[in-house]
Amino acid sequence: MENLFFLTMYQKKGNIMQVSYQGSSPLTVRFYFEGDPSISENLTRNGYFEGKEGQFFTQLGEDTCLLFCGLGKKSESVPFKLLNTGIKLFSTQLAKLKLPSAALDLGTLDEKEVFFLLEGLFLSALYVNPFQKIDPVPTLTQFILLTPHQQSAQRAWVFSQNRNLVRNLVDMPANVLTTKNFTEKIQEIFADTPVQVEIWDTERLKNENMQGLLSVGQGSSMPPYLVKLHYRPPKVEKQITLIGKGIVFDAGGYSLKPSDSMLDMKGDMAGAATVAGTLKTIYDLGLPLEVYALLPIAENLISGQAYRVSDIIRYSNGKTVEINNTDAEGRLVLADALLHANTLPPKTIIDLATLTGACMVALGPDIYGAFSNDNELAARFVQFVNDTTSETAWVLPLFHKYKEQLKSSIADLKNTGKRWGGAITAALFLNEFVDKEKTWLHLDIAGPFFDEGLGLFENMATGIPLESLALFLEKQLTW
Repeated sequence: MENLFFLTMYQKKGNIMQVSYQGSSPLTVRFYFEGDPSISENLTRNGYFEGKEGQFFTQLGEDTCLLFCGLGKKSESVPFKLLNTGIKLFSTQLAKLKLPSAALDLGTLDEKEVFFLLEGLFLSALYVNPFQKIDPVPTLTQFILLTPHQQSAQRAWVFSQNRNLVRNLVDMPANVLTTKNFTEKIQEIFADTPVQVEIWDTERLKNENMQGLLSVGQGSSMPPYLVKLHYRPPKVEKQITLIGKGIVFDAGGYSLKPSDSMLDMKGDMAGAATVAGTLKTIYDLGLPLEVYALLPIAENLISGQAYRVSDIIRYSNGKTVEINNTDAEGRLVLADALLHANTLPPKTIIDLATLTGACMVALGPDIYGAFSNDNELAARFVQFVNDTTSETAWVLPLFHKYKEQLKSSIADLKNTGKRWGGAITAALFLNEFVDKEKTWLHLDIAGPFFDEGLGLFENMATGIPLESLALFLEKQLTW
């Protein structure tokens, strides 16, 4: 293996970040769990440094600098805490020291600890907000990683790069990330890969009878699209279809949102961005997983051409839907994608969507909900996520009694139910468009896609749930 394993460009800044496994630096970072007997007694006695979570201490020498980083109690060293420590290590310490390089002594950490710590570090170090004034070229341009777990370091790099890709897309406002620009960004992501990219424009959507996507998108001057991706690796062990909601801005249509509720709606395409990032991760890791991905992309606005409350949409399977809330648009575009997914070879479909505020009411901003027509799949997915990753998910029920709320007096379905249980009725609506032979998992990521109290990236996109989804799909290969 080469000593130097990757190079990347800081966006808009033009300098190369170099990461290697050998070398020297005037700055060395050492990591300690709380209670580690190797911590100097002078430091612990005076309370300068005890290895507590998020605790840092800098010791300056004549020509060198030691930075001690506390990881907390080893028994409580869960992935989220390690990832968060990695983020803070860069943002509060390394970025401010103005040194050209930093050596990270990771020798006491196991492979999982190395992975999550470095994922957080790289997420912070390599993310640039293109909408703020450009600072001078960063001083720190080299990380030297002292660890026997080089594969974990490389995996952390892959995950952080692709999570940052998702974060950049989600943080873009809709005047920059128009529906067309979104399709072009996806083409750029996969330009140098064997992933096949199809862009379905309005004419193709009409030919495919994707009436949900056409209806939602008709109120905007930006046309709707469906992006279809297909990746077939040289060796295929399993197949999966991924679907991501791609509403570049959601004003709610004629069921208009209050102004404050629109503030995060540039990120209503986080499902589509995460699917693209997950597929890129699968490719980068070389997983023997064949992937089909469907990204319905539109903007939900008010205009003389916008769809209305009381409109009736007829889907390609003949099912009709009465619109009783134009702000429940995500399920309408996902229904088209699910119907197309039924025609594809994979037996399992996973969709991701910032679908309902009701899911946030139920689970709060840090947890995403998982619904499935296969209870065993939902339980296995959530247990894996919560036991193995830095993210948190929870199983919510497909409570079929609530399907009565979707009954319409004039059509087969309404697109929303009553006030309570909104995340459940949204999932039940989607389930109406999934073939009985397909295994389906629906992830409502409305809470953690954006950091409002999670403590990772204040008021910015998080890239959740790329990590948990990609790791789960990798694990599926062994089950």
